[in-house]
Amino acid sequence: MTVDKDDLAKELLKTFHSQFAENQRVKEQSFLQIAGYLGAIIFGYAYVFQNLRNELDVLSLVAIAATLLLALGAWVVVVISYNWRRDQLVNAKIRRYCGILGTPDSVFPEGYDPSTTLKSKNMISWMPNLLAIFYLVFPTFEMLLLISFLVRTRPVFSMSGIDWLLSFAVVVSVLCIAATCFAPWYFMKEIISKASVTPAAKAVAPTTEHVGMD
Repeated sequence: MTVDKDDLAKELLKTFHSQFAENQRVKEQSFLQIAGYLGAIIFGYAYVFQNLRNELDVLSLVAIAATLLLALGAWVVVVISYNWRRDQLVNAKIRRYCGILGTPDSVFPEGYDPSTTLKSKNMISWMPNLLAIFYLVFPTFEMLLLISFLVRTRPVFSMSGIDWLLSFAVVVSVLCIAATCFAPWYFMKEIISKASVTPAAKAVAPTTEHVGMD
């Protein structure tokens, strides 16, 4: 079955504005969800840190759980960013196929095709701007949590020798920070490799638009 380019172009332009409004609503919801997620983790750790200062085993377990949850949140944000850019690549191919991107008089400028700009991005800037900000919050709090944990447990390390649970909590925190920093680099390589591939078939079916994210 063939697709009429003019009809497809008209349909894409017609849905562009409605999808833009939908994306604004999704951004607001994402902000509230991530803020709530972070707030719950930070409040729980801060409560134990402040009120159970002598229960170092409990503090260690809470620190491990909080760090793992923060790393998980960072990976979720990066995966969402990757899926977003992947869908943008598909949408750009559809628009180019319809003749509404990549020509001097096209509606969408060349910058709407991520494949033209992704290679010049760094480990963070390849992500949509809002999601990049969300991502940076997670390693920041992971490092603050580790610093606070080391400050609180430092006398124990110096006076009582090695406490294996405390040591394990530190190792987990360091590994989680490393994994959090690795995630955007890995998915950046993946999305750049997809952007570099020229598909053999130019005719593609339309997918849901993602606009207005940068």
